[in-house]
Amino acid sequence: MGRANSEIDRLTDVMVHKPGVETLLGTLDPEPNLFLSSFNWYEAYKEHDNFVEILEKEKINVHYLSNLVINHKDFEKEFMNKIYLDPQLSVMERKDIYQSLQKVDKTSKFQVMILNAFLSREKEDSSVMDLNFNQNVRQMKSRIVINGPLSNLYFMRDQQFLTNKGMVLCRMKMPTRRPEPEITKLALESYGEIDIVHEIRAPGTIEGGEFFPFGDLAFIGVGYQENNILYGRTNMEAVQQVLNTKVMDYDEVFVVESPIPFVRKVYKVKPQEEGMVIMHLDTWFNLPSKNQVVVYPEMAEAARVYCYTKDSGEYVKRETTTLMDIIKEKDYQVLPISYEEQKYSASNFLTISDGKIIPINLMHLGTNYPKRLIKEGLDLVPGDEGINVINLTKGYGGIHCMTGVLNRS
Repeated sequence: MGRANSEIDRLTDVMVHKPGVETLLGTLDPEPNLFLSSFNWYEAYKEHDNFVEILEKEKINVHYLSNLVINHKDFEKEFMNKIYLDPQLSVMERKDIYQSLQKVDKTSKFQVMILNAFLSREKEDSSVMDLNFNQNVRQMKSRIVINGPLSNLYFMRDQQFLTNKGMVLCRMKMPTRRPEPEITKLALESYGEIDIVHEIRAPGTIEGGEFFPFGDLAFIGVGYQENNILYGRTNMEAVQQVLNTKVMDYDEVFVVESPIPFVRKVYKVKPQEEGMVIMHLDTWFNLPSKNQVVVYPEMAEAARVYCYTKDSGEYVKRETTTLMDIIKEKDYQVLPISYEEQKYSASNFLTISDGKIIPINLMHLGTNYPKRLIKEGLDLVPGDEGINVINLTKGYGGIHCMTGVLNRS
């Protein structure tokens, strides 16, 4: 069964989703779709193909979300539940549409499912009303409304996260993304080699980019709460569910609070963007090897950490400190990233084994970031510059964000 004891264990199986029409539509209105900006969808599509090719060259089993979902035993039923027909349609019209939908291939049905489509028909000319139904329907105008396409679905990290006991299905904070775990749950059930050990309940919200297993310990990111406003995607209600349930078995858990006061001081972004700059822990922190961390040091100094130790099968809060103090206590080597590098997802690489990573190409910044990593003994894939995903990252995420881990050996 799928497990993840550590972020640096060999990655064997991963779930991905190629950005489709749902993402294209999201680029037309970036901010409500949580994108950094509009981008070239076709180029993003090709970048994703290249990324998958690199994964497969590294002998990683790549599982497409769509293939898993359409092979679910209840896919047809789930598809029909996701199609919304205008209640004003006649019985004959509804029957006609349902018969047509039955003939659509499964791959197309999946695409329609993640568009949240609303189907209706409009009569253009009352003079045709006296014709029989089959003639009349040709005179109608089909109306298909897309209501909230799952434009972020290609960021496959966030709907769930894998522990050393199994999979936790997340509950996502943002309305645009809230339905996504319903889709990935179908994929995980279809995959069949992972236990879903917990599903986050309301009012808890958490996303997979917050979770890093690391052998005997784990890091969990949590947002910053102020005046009943949560800056970030994860709240303590969700973290407590993870800590209070039998979903993981690490000796220590470090809950890292998003350092929003530092962001306000240094980044000077609009208030509504403060939680986006470091929406998840993986936007400024990552683990490339057994004794190294990639991190923006000033953030690590500013980030408060709540330390929990397992005692008689329960996690007990031990102390409050900073992330940098934990890094020093564990004697990890810090591989620092700069303010500019953090903004362009330098920490959002994918570790495929101890000391081997797929980083993002940041050559356009004029930075020596890749050379610094190589100098410290890391093996970069596919080469010494990283992978070009300049369009995909405009969706506000990087390589780490685009991968749902199904197993690490």
